[in-house]
Amino acid sequence: MTLRREAFLDHVRECGEYEWVGTKRRWSLSADVAEAAAVREVAADCPGTAVAYEPVP
Repeated sequence: MTLRREAFLDHVRECGEYEWVGTKRRWSLSADVAEAAAVREVAADCPGTAVAYEPVP
Protein backbone atom coordinates (compact mmCIF):
# COMPACT_ATOMS: atom_id res chain seq x y z
CA MET A 1 0.00 0.00 0.00
CA THR A 2 1.42 3.36 -0.93
CA LEU A 3 1.70 6.18 1.56
CA ARG A 4 -0.71 8.24 -0.54
CA ARG A 5 -3.39 5.53 -0.42
CA GLU A 6 -2.84 4.95 3.29
CA ALA A 7 -3.18 8.68 3.98
CA PHE A 8 -6.38 8.74 1.92
CA LEU A 9 -7.85 5.81 3.84
CA ASP A 10 -6.90 7.37 7.18
CA HIS A 11 -8.58 10.63 6.17
CA VAL A 12 -11.80 8.90 5.13
CA ARG A 13 -11.87 6.72 8.23
CA GLU A 14 -11.28 9.68 10.55
CA CYS A 15 -13.60 12.14 8.86
CA GLY A 16 -16.21 9.78 7.47
CA GLU A 17 -16.16 11.95 4.36
CA TYR A 18 -17.83 10.49 1.33
CA GLU A 19 -18.78 13.78 -0.33
CA TRP A 20 -15.88 13.51 -2.76
CA VAL A 21 -17.39 10.28 -4.13
CA GLY A 22 -20.58 12.18 -4.89
CA THR A 23 -18.56 14.96 -6.49
CA LYS A 24 -16.74 12.50 -8.74
CA ARG A 25 -20.04 10.83 -9.68
CA ARG A 26 -21.68 14.21 -10.27
CA TRP A 27 -19.02 15.23 -12.77
CA SER A 28 -18.52 11.71 -14.23
CA LEU A 29 -14.89 11.65 -13.11
CA SER A 30 -13.03 8.37 -13.21
CA ALA A 31 -10.96 6.71 -10.51
CA ASP A 32 -7.66 4.95 -11.02
CA VAL A 33 -7.17 1.38 -9.85
CA ALA A 34 -5.71 2.38 -6.48
CA GLU A 35 -8.46 4.89 -5.74
CA ALA A 36 -11.21 2.43 -6.69
CA ALA A 37 -9.63 -0.22 -4.45
CA ALA A 38 -9.45 2.26 -1.57
CA VAL A 39 -13.11 3.17 -2.01
CA ARG A 40 -14.13 -0.49 -1.99
CA GLU A 41 -12.05 -1.10 1.14
CA VAL A 42 -13.66 1.77 3.04
CA ALA A 43 -17.14 1.00 1.70
CA ALA A 44 -16.88 -2.59 2.95
CA ASP A 45 -16.95 -1.19 6.50
CA CYS A 46 -20.09 0.86 5.77
CA PRO A 47 -22.77 -1.41 4.30
CA GLY A 48 -25.96 0.37 3.41
CA THR A 49 -24.29 3.77 3.04
CA ALA A 50 -25.60 5.65 0.03
CA VAL A 51 -23.87 8.53 -1.73
CA ALA A 52 -26.32 11.11 -3.02
CA TYR A 53 -25.43 13.17 -6.06
CA GLU A 54 -27.10 14.97 -8.90
CA PRO A 55 -25.45 14.52 -12.31
CA VAL A 56 -24.35 17.65 -14.10
CA PRO A 57 -26.51 18.15 -17.19
